[in-house]
Order: sequence, then C-alpha cells, then structure tokens
Amino acid sequence: MPELCDEAGSQLSPNGPGGENEKPSQLEATVKDANVSQIKKKKKKKGKGIDTLQSTMAPLTLKEQHEQKSPNHIHLDSHLKTEEAQKLFPEGQLHDHTQNERRVEVTEMMFASVRKSENSWKLAIAEDYRIRIKSAFEPREDEIYPNISKSRCGHAVNDHNSEASRFVRKSVQALNNAPRRAAKTRLLHSLAYDKLSETLYTQLKLDNPQNHLPILSLAYETYILLQMIWNLHRETFFEIHDKLFSELGKMSKYELQRRMSALMHQITQKTIVENWNLISNALTQTSRKPMKARIKIIQDRFQLAQEFPTTHDAPYIYTVGTKDSAEESTGGEFMAIRRVLSNFFRMWMGSLEFQRRFRDPLEIGPKPTIQLSAELSERLREAEVLNGADTWNVYHWINCLGLGQVKQLNDLRRPDIVSSVDVISRLMELPTYKQLIPWHESADRACIIQMFTEETYLDHLHYICRTFKEIRKGHSEGDDWKRKATVSQILRFQAEDKLKMLDVGLDVKLMESIKITMDYNPELRQDWQLFFDTFPSKFKPAQRSFITSWFTENKPV
Repeated sequence: MPELCDEAGSQLSPNGPGGENEKPSQLEATVKDANVSQIKKKKKKKGKGIDTLQSTMAPLTLKEQHEQKSPNHIHLDSHLKTEEAQKLFPEGQLHDHTQNERRVEVTEMMFASVRKSENSWKLAIAEDYRIRIKSAFEPREDEIYPNISKSRCGHAVNDHNSEASRFVRKSVQALNNAPRRAAKTRLLHSLAYDKLSETLYTQLKLDNPQNHLPILSLAYETYILLQMIWNLHRETFFEIHDKLFSELGKMSKYELQRRMSALMHQITQKTIVENWNLISNALTQTSRKPMKARIKIIQDRFQLAQEFPTTHDAPYIYTVGTKDSAEESTGGEFMAIRRVLSNFFRMWMGSLEFQRRFRDPLEIGPKPTIQLSAELSERLREAEVLNGADTWNVYHWINCLGLGQVKQLNDLRRPDIVSSVDVISRLMELPTYKQLIPWHESADRACIIQMFTEETYLDHLHYICRTFKEIRKGHSEGDDWKRKATVSQILRFQAEDKLKMLDVGLDVKLMESIKITMDYNPELRQDWQLFFDTFPSKFKPAQRSFITSWFTENKPV
C-alpha cells in the first residue's frame, strides 16, 4: 500500500503525527496575532464589525450575547488552568482577569480571528476579479501579438443597429448638450456606469438569488458592448463589482462570485477567438505556403477558433505533429515549431487562459480517459459555459469516485481507492477551493450532482471514505496517539474525515473553534443541542451530524 502523506506531502507514521515537533495549529497562530486592545476599541463603535460575521462560518458568542441572550448557557470551567489558556494566547495577550473576563476575552479574540478571515476573503476576491477581468479583455498589454494590434472601438460601431452603436450615439448626443468639460467627463462616466449595470443585471440574472443558477450565454453583440465600455471606462467594472458585493441582499456571496467567474470565462473565450483570428490572418498574409499549412494545423489541433475548447494536459502541446501526414510534408521545420508552441500560446493567450487549457499533470495527475455519454457530456459543457465549472477538475472527481463507471460500489478496487483519496485531497487543496469558493459551494460539485444526482455522489464519496478508513486502520497501531493530538493533527492524518468535513462545508479552523468553545464551557460537552443553540450562526443538518459524530469518536486535546 502506498505511504500515507500529510497535506505537504510528508510521510505520516501509522501511529499518528509527531508530538513535540508538530507545528501549532493555524487557528492558534491567527489568534496569537490578534490584538485585544484594538478589538475592544472597535467594539465601542456602534454597529461596527458585528453584522459582518453573522454570515461567516460560525463565530463565537460575544460578551453581550452571553449576558443578555444566554446568561445561563455559557460558564467558564473552574478547573481549566490559566496556564492552558496562556499557551493558546501567549505573550501576555490573556491577562489575569476573573474567570468570566477570561472567557469573554478568549471569545472576543476568536471572534476577531473569524472577522480577519472574512476580510481576507473579500480582499482575495477583489484581487482575483482585478486580475481576471483585465486578462479577459487584454491577455497582453497594448498589442495582442508583437506588431499586431486591434481597434479599441472601431469594430464596435460597424453595425449601426447594434447595442454598442446605439450607446455611442446616445453618449455623443448627451455630450453635445453638456456645458463644460468637467461635466462631460462626469456624464460619460455616469452613462457607462448605468449601461454596464443594466447589462450585468440581465447577464448575471441578478433578480434571482437562487444558488447555482446558470447565467445567460454571452452574445457577441453584448460582448462588443462590454469590450467598448472596458476600453473607454474600465473603472466602472471595479466600482460595480464592489457595489454588488456590498449589496448582496438574499443572494449568497459565493453565488455572486460563481456568476462573476462564469462571465469572466465567457468574455475570455470571445477575446481569445477574436485575437486568434487577427493573429492568424496577419501571420498567413506574411508567410509562405508551408507556414500557412502549419498555422491551419495548429488552429485545428488546439481548437483556437473555438470557444471553450477541450482542456488538455500540458504535455499534449509537445505531441503535435506526431503520426500526422502534415508533418511528413513539412519535415523537421514542424518538429521545431512544436517546441516553441508553449511560449507562443502563452504570449497571446495570457497565463490564466493558457493554464486553463493546458493543465500541468504534476499538479493532480493526467486527465482521466473516462468516457461520458452524450447526455452527460452536454450537461458538463453547459455547466462549463453557464456556471463556470472546470471540466478538468470535474473529470478527476468523476474518475476518483467511480461515477458512471461501476455497477456496484464493491467493484471499486482498494488500491484505486487509496489513489483516489490522494487525488481528491490534492484537488481540495487547489487555490480555487481554498481561497475563493470552497468545494462545498463550488460550481464543480454542483455540476457533478446535476450529472449523477446528490444521492449517488454522496454514496460513492462515503463508500470511498469508509473503505479508506478500514485500510488506514489496518496499517496503524491503534488510536492512543490521538490522546495528545490536536484537531488539525487528527484531521491531517485521517484524510477521509477531512474530505467529509470539507464536503459538508466545514473547515479545520472552525473545528478548532468548536473545540476551544467546549474547553471553556464544560456543560456543552454533554449537550450538543445546547452547543448548537449557543452558537450565533446556525449549522446545517449535515454539518451538525458530522460535528457530533467526529467529536464523539475523536477526543482531541
């Protein structure tokens, strides 16, 4: 059996993670960085910092909630040693207060830790949007390829009946009536902002907050309008992005992020096809006949004139021309050109789209060679275009779970299950799921469920996790090591538990928060209902089930 490894790829002992050399948990490090005095100052500002956290993972109760809403629910364990608390919050952060004050101080610091995570997420999506929207319209600065440029607005008004043309005429008319230059500038910005808001409201279906709702397919006319607004008033894209996330209403923040990401993909595909047509025409006009034939081969092989082409493993680039009659007619020249294709594609596609089309197999593994029915293939393509699903990731998930490939779960081989858990664990660690949209909320998970049903998906996932647990326990020497292990250490070693935890929408940091809460409030250890009632955020049934069963089975220090 292959060696079991932790998240960083280090080999894990069958007896569990190491003790003294184990690094402190991420939560403890985060809490250590919190500044209590700053938190208390912020609390004095009425209405600041409280509401934002109600929508986050599951922050701990505040002092006011302890005293006003549930005075009898939370009490400090009188036997909990001050030294233990000082270990968690070193460098004098936890002062020598009364027992109740210590409990409140720990709670406030935990609350600040969750708020810090929420703010980090907002910064991450803003930065991701800034990078992706620019790459979607401008994969390359200034020129689309060396010595090849395209008009910024000329092609947008060729069709006098197009939406872009009508917008230009309306803008010119309004400008002619504006009295001063400053007024003209403000008016242009206002017109662009209003038009972009109107377009995005329709394109993203913002009137419907339903989760995993497909957006509209991007029409070429709408793309030209968005492109023209980007070229003339790109700041409006960032202003509207911030406004939408500050006024979510009933829509989930993850739902808005999914829809925005899907739209970025649609814009990117149209930009790539448009740019390639200009590049290929320019290269063809200045090349001899053999080069024209090679350009056509490259275009067809890599579907450069097609939106949302097939995603390949990166080494596929270097197999171009193999066993191809065209290679025989072009001789060694074709062999030479395929060696520079990678740089050629990256030059005009940009790094983001290049990495989407050509994935590094060392990241997760080679793309599985599974066969999907015509119906499932169509569902997957629709999810890619309208929901922003990543087909390369989805293929790996389908292959690892054996979806549509085995008649009975018992047909899944144990060596394959060990390999599958390793691949899924690495998929879960992708920046897409860790930094922006967690796996539980992702378009990829929703796509798999839509293709195979949620019941089938969960049956396969839980069977693989149960089987992996049996295999793991068969190679270990018992659970004594867990008596001195933390939450993060146990989850890192028990990979099957971490997969189930992430799949229900929990994370390690939240599990550590739960553990600390129970340590400081002993009566909660015996009454889960009281615990769930005490937490200000509500858990879903699947999350409650996982929390209660996991902490009952595992008793971390």
